[in-house]
Amino acid sequence: MTEHLVFKNSEFMIKLLEERENEIVAEFAEICTDYALLMEGQLPTEAGSQGFFTDFPEDSNPEQYLAFGIFEANELIGIIRAVKHYPSQNTMHLPLLLLHPEKRSKGKGKSIYQWFESYTLSKGFERICIAVMKENEKAIAFWKSCGFEMGAALPPKALGKQLHDRLEMKKNFAQVAKPC
Repeated sequence: MTEHLVFKNSEFMIKLLEERENEIVAEFAEICTDYALLMEGQLPTEAGSQGFFTDFPEDSNPEQYLAFGIFEANELIGIIRAVKHYPSQNTMHLPLLLLHPEKRSKGKGKSIYQWFESYTLSKGFERICIAVMKENEKAIAFWKSCGFEMGAALPPKALGKQLHDRLEMKKNFAQVAKPC
């Protein structure tokens, strides 16, 4: 596991994941059925977990894609998907930061986001953008608490059996005095 170690502290470690590690992502998806039901209106599938490594936004390519696993004592407790220079140069797009249900609402998400923000800054990016489902009020509140601002309404997007209205949220680092 340490061959792709990106970060480690007393709380968690983060490593780059590769497509060959799809099995642990699939097992993690089985634990996070609430998220699959919210996003896609159906239980997670093996094809869906494979999409963690293969689904890219339009106008991007695999060289821009990052997949991180968040571990506590060698147990996967979270995943992050990111796309470099998307939708514009010097922007890091964050399509997914998902934690194990038992790790949510305990401050761990903020700690992990703080690492991601520091990582993004260290790579020279000027902003992070995300798309949040309009009906996901908990996610909107979380991202606002991390300093994200509301952006434009995005076109609806079909995910599984669901059609979602989405909102853009963004954080520009020129305005950041310190991480959230």
